[in-house]
Amino acid sequence: MKIEVLNYIKSPNGPRLGFLDIKVIYSEGKYECFRGLLHFKKENRKWLNFPCIKRDDKYLPYYERFPEVKKEVLSEALIALNDYLSQNTLDSFRPTVVLEPRRLSDG
Repeated sequence: MKIEVLNYIKSPNGPRLGFLDIKVIYSEGKYECFRGLLHFKKENRKWLNFPCIKRDDKYLPYYERFPEVKKEVLSEALIALNDYLSQNTLDSFRPTVVLEPRRLSDG
């Protein structure tokens, strides 16, 4: 498995540092892309989360994977992100636009 960082948007807000898109490359040319992962830092701890939706006062990931696979992908993605950030200067950041989903009845 190889992880490639496709894009990083610096967007500091509390413990959130930014958003990123990654490509997980498996053997035989198979791959998956994950967009909108969240990058966090609190004290000396850094981590990534899949994007979530709030439903019934719970946050549920848009994409759910077998826990061990999810942990492996996110751990490898964090290593790839550290490499990416060490090679790319991000002096400015693009503000993130958050769109609220519309209900069908809203037209």
